[in-house]
Amino acid sequence: MLAYGPAVTFSGLVTVMLGALLPPLVGLVAFVALVVLAVAVLSKVAEGPVVRVVGQARSLAALEVDALAPAVGFACQHGVPLATLELRVRESWAAVAAYGVGRRTVVVTGGYIRAVRDGRLPVDQAAAVLTHGAAAVVSGAVRADLALDLCTLPWQIARGILSALTAPFRRSPLLSLAWKGRFVVATIAGVQAAMAGQVGVAVVIVTVCALTYLTGRWERAWARALVTIGDTAVREAGLGDALARFLLRRSRSFEAHERAHALSRPAHRARLAAVPMPH
Repeated sequence: MLAYGPAVTFSGLVTVMLGALLPPLVGLVAFVALVVLAVAVLSKVAEGPVVRVVGQARSLAALEVDALAPAVGFACQHGVPLATLELRVRESWAAVAAYGVGRRTVVVTGGYIRAVRDGRLPVDQAAAVLTHGAAAVVSGAVRADLALDLCTLPWQIARGILSALTAPFRRSPLLSLAWKGRFVVATIAGVQAAMAGQVGVAVVIVTVCALTYLTGRWERAWARALVTIGDTAVREAGLGDALARFLLRRSRSFEAHERAHALSRPAHRARLAAVPMPH
C-alpha cells in the first residue's frame, strides 16, 4: 500500500538503528514481541486493546449503546452486517463521522454520539454514516491498517512532533515559499553530496524530497478510495439519499453536491455509469 510506504520505510530504519543501540537479547525480544503483536492484531485476537491504545477508541457505554440502537437497527434492516462488528467511540473527535478499523471495528466520533443523542442527526442519516464506516471493514480494505499503524509508531510520533514544531510558522509566507521550493534545495544538496563522493547521501536526499511530494498524493488517493467504497455500500443498501442529505447539511461545496448527486442515483444506474460505453 503506497500510502503507508514512507511510514513503513522510516519506521523500519528507526527500529534498526535503535535495535543496534540495545543489547542483542533486548533488541531481539522487542522485535519478536512487535511481530507477535502485529500478527495478533491481523488475526483479530488483539484488535480491541490495540484500537483502545493506538486508536484511542473505547467501548461504548450502556447509555451510548441505547442511543445508537435505532440507527444500528435501521442499518441492519438494510442488510448492513453491524451485528458482526464492534462499535467503539473516539471521544476527542468533534466531527460527526464513523470509520472502519481492522477486521471487525467501526469507530464513531464523540460528535456523532452527541448528534444522535441530542436528536440533531435523524435515524436514517445516522444509519447511513454507520454504513459508510462499516463498508471499509466489510470489504477488507482496512484489514491490515491497524497492524500497519502499530508498526509505524516511530513515523507517527516523528510526524506529530514535526507538526507541533512547525504549527506556529504555517502562516509564514517565507516558510510557505521555502516548502514549495524544497525541490531546489534538495537538488542543490544532492549535487553537492554527489560531487563530494557521497552518492548514498545524495540518493537519500533526493528520495526523501520525492517522498514529500508523493506521500500526500498517495494518502489522498487512499482516502478517495475509502470514500468510494463507503459510498458504493451506502447506495447499495438503499441509504444513498440519507447520506446525501447528511453531506449537504455539512457543506454546500461543489464536491459535496457532486457526491450527493452520485449517492442519490440508484445502485444499478451508478454501476452502469461506471462502465465505459463502446465506441
